[in-house]
Amino acid sequence: MTAERGAGRGRWWRQGSGTGLGLSMVERLVTLYGGMIDVRIELDVGTTFSLVLPFASA
Repeated sequence: MTAERGAGRGRWWRQGSGTGLGLSMVERLVTLYGGMIDVRIELDVGTTFSLVLPFASA
């Protein structure tokens, strides 16, 4: 994704479109599998979400 396209997405989100269910559903799935979500917010830059999921070899 280009920076220009990403900036456009940020403006779209701030306009209040969408249902807001995406992060909630991800949080439930990550918790179900014993993982964690890390959120880092930088003013005037954006928000970064990192997911950590346990790995088990078969």
